[in-house]
Amino acid sequence: YDKYLDLKKQLKPQSETDEINKLQLEYLTSDFVKENEAQSIQLKLSHAAFNREETYKINIVNHKEENVKIAIRTFYKNEKGRGKIFLHIDSKKYDIVDLGYEHVEMFIPPHSQTSIVMQSTQNIDKKSWINAAILQIKEIHLCKKVIE
Repeated sequence: YDKYLDLKKQLKPQSETDEINKLQLEYLTSDFVKENEAQSIQLKLSHAAFNREETYKINIVNHKEENVKIAIRTFYKNEKGRGKIFLHIDSKKYDIVDLGYEHVEMFIPPHSQTSIVMQSTQNIDKKSWINAAILQIKEIHLCKKVIE
């Protein structure tokens, strides 16, 4: 019985950590492959190439009763790629190169959704470009302070 109690104590912190790391938002897309991480998700284009005639969309849904803050970024920092792939977020246009250096933060209001649209200015079939356009969305948990 004592061993059981020791194991139970060891498992409890893990379940609390899992709850903290759990994503709060729902990410709906058929254009991207999703890979969950601790408090974030990475999205990689599921197509073999970029077609300049197409857009690639992610819908982010907040089913919660409160705002959820997110930070959106890419990992691409090669200046040669500037002007080729863009993200449209809330009617603003961002180059993936810029998002490699600095993320964009925004709030998803309660019971609402927002869309992110990726678009290329040219047809690109190189695998390196598909990898360059990996997008990360990190959920930022806001700690509430209790003032007595």
